[in-house]
Amino acid sequence: MKFLDFKNEEVLLGFDKKDPKRLAYITGLFLVDKYPVTNCEFTQLMWDSIPAQTSFKSKPLQEIHAGWLSRKRNDLPKEKCDVHDSAANTVFLYQAMEYANARSIREGLKPYYLFSESNEDEQRIISKGKYVIGYFDFTNHDKEFIQVTVDSTSDGYRLPYYDEWMMFARGGDRKNAPWSNYPADEKLKHVLKYALFGTSKDLYDSSPVGQLLPNGYGLYDIFGLVWEHVLFEDRNPFKILKNRPSCLKGGDNTVLLNKDENNIFHATIPEWKDIDYGYFKSNYNGGVAAGFRLVRNIGNNVVWKVTEPQKVRVPRNYEILEW
Repeated sequence: MKFLDFKNEEVLLGFDKKDPKRLAYITGLFLVDKYPVTNCEFTQLMWDSIPAQTSFKSKPLQEIHAGWLSRKRNDLPKEKCDVHDSAANTVFLYQAMEYANARSIREGLKPYYLFSESNEDEQRIISKGKYVIGYFDFTNHDKEFIQVTVDSTSDGYRLPYYDEWMMFARGGDRKNAPWSNYPADEKLKHVLKYALFGTSKDLYDSSPVGQLLPNGYGLYDIFGLVWEHVLFEDRNPFKILKNRPSCLKGGDNTVLLNKDENNIFHATIPEWKDIDYGYFKSNYNGGVAAGFRLVRNIGNNVVWKVTEPQKVRVPRNYEILEW
C-alpha cells in the first residue's frame, strides 16, 4: 500500500459541468492499495465463501462462479500470492465490501460496513453512510437488495469514495490526464504508458497488475486493466445515475488493440480517446462485476475544505512512503 500524508494539500476535484472542477484542501492520513485487488488475494481471503456448487440459474453468474471455483481448485488455502497476479474483475459491489470487512478482521481492525435486511427494490443512497445495494455474491438470495451502514468509528478497510478516487487518480495533477495534451496521432502511445486496454483473457482473468507506470502518488492501473468500484459518500452528482450509491471508475477493458504491418498498436474501438478523470461506467443495481482497490483513513481524521478555483498555487506538501 501507499501511505499518503496530506497536510492541507491542495487537490483538484471534478472534471466538467456535471461535476464542476473545484479546488479542495485536504488534511488526513491514508493507506491506498498500490494495485487493484488481485484474483489470488480475493480467492485466498474469501476462500470459505466460495461454494463447491452454484445456486445460480443465470449462465453469466454461473460462469463467474465457475471462474472463482477454478481458481480455488488450482490454489492451496493460505497460499502466498504473487504481488503481480492478475487483477480481479468479476467482483460485485457487495462482495468488495465483504472483502474489505474480512481484510479488516484479519488485521485486527474494526469492520467498516454493517449489513442488514432490506425490502427495497433498487439501489439508492439513503443518507450519508447508509445505502441500499444489490445483494450479489456467490449465493442466490431471496432478496435482491441489502442495506449497508457505515461504521464511522472504524478505521478499517473500505472502498474509496468518489472524490477520494478522483484525488488518488490525479496523483497531485491539477490538469487533465497525462496524455491529454498530445496530438491525436500520438495520444495512444502515451496512454499505453499508464493503461492496459483490452487485456482480459476471459471472463474472470486479466493481465497482471503493476506492469506500467504509476501516477504521481505511486498508484498503478488507475486507468485501464479493470473497472474499479467507487462509492458516493452522501451525494451522487450525476443525474443519469439516479441517486445510485456507486459507479465504476478507471479502466475500460473493452478497448481492443491490434498491431498493424509495422508492429504498431491501434485501438479498434475508440473509447480510449475519451478516458480521463471523468470517465465512468454505471452500476445501477449492483450486479456489474468489476475490480476494486481499498483504502484506509487512519484515525478517521480527514478534513476537507472546498474552495472555488483560483490562480494562486499552493505548494504541494504531501509525503509518499512505502507501507
